[in-house]
Amino acid sequence: MMILIVGAADLFGMFAGFAVAIPVIGQALIILSFLTSLFVWAIIQLWFIMKGVGVQQLWYAGGSIADMLSAGSLPAQSPSLWLTIFLVNNPKLAAITKGAVKGALTKGGVAGTIAGAAKEAVKT
Repeated sequence: MMILIVGAADLFGMFAGFAVAIPVIGQALIILSFLTSLFVWAIIQLWFIMKGVGVQQLWYAGGSIADMLSAGSLPAQSPSLWLTIFLVNNPKLAAITKGAVKGALTKGGVAGTIAGAAKEAVKT
């Protein structure tokens, strides 16, 4: 159900991106697309909180921010929702990605990401 909601918001955003050339209606659709993305983001975040999803919901938040910054013309919410659901349902992969993020934050850069992911992969 949530995938359908996010997919509809992405489709509306892409439509608004194509309709931006229409003088007044296009600009109104872009603003409405941004507000729709913001509303859908809030609903999905609440759903993740109620399901008890931890750090993995940051993947969806990142995709949503990319979607909102592109004024909805880049459909980034749907793939980030799919990725988040995939990580929640696969705890081993989630541990590896958590280690990669932790390595990137502590050591920095690509080397820290690879080192953190490798350390978590060895643990599991």
